[in-house]
Amino acid sequence: MLRTFFVGVLIGAACLMPAAPHIHAARTFNGSSQYDSTSTLPLSAYPFTMCCWFYANDGANPQVLMSFGSNTTHDHSHDLIIRGDLNYISARSNAGGTTANANSTVDYTTGAWNHACGVWTSSTSRTVYYNGGNSATNTETRDWPTVNRFSIGVELDSVGPVLYFNGNVAEAAIWNVSLDAAEISALAGGAAPTR
Repeated sequence: MLRTFFVGVLIGAACLMPAAPHIHAARTFNGSSQYDSTSTLPLSAYPFTMCCWFYANDGANPQVLMSFGSNTTHDHSHDLIIRGDLNYISARSNAGGTTANANSTVDYTTGAWNHACGVWTSSTSRTVYYNGGNSATNTETRDWPTVNRFSIGVELDSVGPVLYFNGNVAEAAIWNVSLDAAEISALAGGAAPTR
C-alpha cells in the first residue's frame, strides 16, 4: 500500500504548529494566492484515498483541500472540497465539466480542526467522510480525468488556480487503496490505518 505524505512545491504558505495534540504540523493558506503543488503524481488510477485535517477560516465559499487537477485541461479533476456556501464536504470527480459529488451529511466547523476524507473506489464509486463518519457515497460514472498536477489548498485548472483554501491543512495523505470506514474513523481519532 502506498501512503504518500505530500511533498511538493510550496507557493507562499507558512508552516505552523497547531494546538490539536494529534496534529504535528500544518500549512497556512491565505485563500487567495498560496498553495502546494507538484507535477509528480503519486498515482494515476482507481482506487485511492485522500485525507487531511483542516482548520477553515472561511465558512461561506467553496474551497479545495486536496486535488488531482490539470493546468492544461479545463474542468478535469478529483477534489476533496469544502462547500461552506452549500453546507457540506464533497468528494468530487470532474470530467469535462460534468461532476459527480459525494456530499457529507453535515457541514464543517469554521475556527476548529476538522477531518475530511475522500475514497475513490472506482469510476462508479466515491465516498466522503467528515470527522470519521457522516459519510455519503455517489455512484455516477466518471472515468479517470486528464490530470497532470496534485495540489493542496487549490484546484489547478487550465484557466488558472481556482477555489483557494483559507486556513490550515495538516496531515495531508494519499493512499493507493480504498480505506474502509473503520480505518477512516481511526484516522479521524488520530491513529494510522492498520494496512
